[in-house]
Amino acid sequence: MRILALSVIASVTVMAGGYKIPEVSLNGTALSAAYVANAHGADAAYYNPAAMIYNEDTNLLEVDATYIGLSSIDFDGASDYSSKEENFLVPSLHFASKKLGDSGVRAGFSIVVPAGLSKRWENPT
Repeated sequence: MRILALSVIASVTVMAGGYKIPEVSLNGTALSAAYVANAHGADAAYYNPAAMIYNEDTNLLEVDATYIGLSSIDFDGASDYSSKEENFLVPSLHFASKKLGDSGVRAGFSIVVPAGLSKRWENPT
């Protein structure tokens, strides 16, 4: 029970320091959470692997890079805090194969970076 409690506390602490990026493809960004149920194309390997069966019978490849620009933020009050301007490039690669043999089985993989952004703050002056 102690290990479970420590795991929950540690996971909350880890996630509190960054931003999660759940949309990791062009269609996923356009349709947000609605894309999971209707994923077609190479990125189905990430969002809904069972939906790869509905892809056309050809090899599909999708390579994306999303630019994220976080502007600086200034807080004025009892203590003055400011953050730095930050720029991130988030790559992703998705592949779904054509049918392998007569069984209709397909293979696919996705290489994504769904998390890891953070905001750096300067010490108060």
